[in-house]
Amino acid sequence: MESLMLSGLGGIAAWGLARCGVQAYSLVAISGWKRHWFAYTTDYRVLAYLAAISIGTGLLFGLAPAIGLNRFEIGSPNKNGRRGGSLSSLLVTGEMALAVVLLAGAGVMLRSFLRIYSTDVGVHAENIVEAYLELPEARYSGTASQITFFERLSARLEALPGVASVAIASALPTGGSLKMPYEIESVPNAPPRATLSALVVGPHYFRTLGTPVLSGREFNDSDGSEGNPAVIVNHRFATTRWPPENPLGRHLRLSEGKASGAWLTVVGVVSDIVQDDRTRQEVNPIIYLPFRQRPSRSLCVMMQTRVPPGNLAIPLWRQIQALEPNLAVGGPETLAEVLKLNYREKGIDGALFLIFAAVALLLASVGLYGVMAHAVGRRTREIGIRMAVGGTTADIRSMVLQQGLAPLGAGLIVGLPASFALNRVLKSQLVQVSPSDPLTLALSAAVLLLAGVLGCLDSGAARHACRSGYRAEARIT
Repeated sequence: MESLMLSGLGGIAAWGLARCGVQAYSLVAISGWKRHWFAYTTDYRVLAYLAAISIGTGLLFGLAPAIGLNRFEIGSPNKNGRRGGSLSSLLVTGEMALAVVLLAGAGVMLRSFLRIYSTDVGVHAENIVEAYLELPEARYSGTASQITFFERLSARLEALPGVASVAIASALPTGGSLKMPYEIESVPNAPPRATLSALVVGPHYFRTLGTPVLSGREFNDSDGSEGNPAVIVNHRFATTRWPPENPLGRHLRLSEGKASGAWLTVVGVVSDIVQDDRTRQEVNPIIYLPFRQRPSRSLCVMMQTRVPPGNLAIPLWRQIQALEPNLAVGGPETLAEVLKLNYREKGIDGALFLIFAAVALLLASVGLYGVMAHAVGRRTREIGIRMAVGGTTADIRSMVLQQGLAPLGAGLIVGLPASFALNRVLKSQLVQVSPSDPLTLALSAAVLLLAGVLGCLDSGAARHACRSGYRAEARIT
């Protein structure tokens, strides 16, 4: 009955804590990124599960010592005490192992998040506001009308106060790209009709994003017009396709279906921008095509601002509506916010792992304290004798520490290989971090070891041992 009462009170407290935690998680997720297949509620099914866990725990751990009492032999109290102590130590070892697994999982997830967060995309996104447009096909089916609309929109946006430059592109940095077969002129042993990533951009695209042009120039208003087929390549493409020669003036052409297009002249080489990879793990060879050469109804409009970018979100929307009142607009929002969404999922997952690991660490520490307090209680007379024959407080604390390190060490021995195996399940979610990352495993073990040692040295068990030893020493004396 005592166990059921304790587990029931714990379940009631857990229900309130769980509701608050789910609501907090939902608010954090809604503010930026949310898994729509999750139900962010604590309904009757969750309550039933919690009730079953609470009652089952109370019955299991209440009946176990009760059954042990039926087997108690008056003449052999130490034997039964050792049996109970062994079970407690085994449970604490399991808690320690679980804490190591969760700490290691939280560590690799957080390190993955930090790698994504710190990776340079190749653009300066702080002062850029963007919007996604898709022109209605009924009015903008021809290429001439598409070019006219975006040129008029760019001119209106450049005239806004606080706007430094305006650019258009078929996708934002880290977003998708066109996949097109290509061939390079006069390159021996080149792979026939290999596929590369291509992005359609307008003039001033790289200036707007703050990406340096390494050689050559950006697109101008004449690039892509009749008789001026041009292309810009990124540094990765230039160094892998034309090493170590100068790529300016070189030619390549794209293919659509069985037909090959005109030869495109390389007019510039730009610094690498991450594309096709929201986790920013690698930079692919990319080419950039001028908008006039390959117009489209769907494009992203970007403005570099001299003022806080949020101040120009409404003016951007108004200028779009002035040209096309019934046009649906995605955004406007700052490019920095868009890029943050790419790694927000990893951050939320890492935070959840860290919370679970902290709970496991707390439970393991409490379990270790309980085992040590119980063990010290059974050895009060032994401690008194030790102190009566010259033992000191430091000796008693050392004895408690040695006894506490046994389940702690066993938990590490079991938990580290288990974390190495289970972290491999997270491999698809990790970015530039190995599931067996030695730094993470070492830190996880160190955190658990530190918590366990501090719990043994500064716990009530150690202090109780010394006080009990003094009292026992006085009685024996």
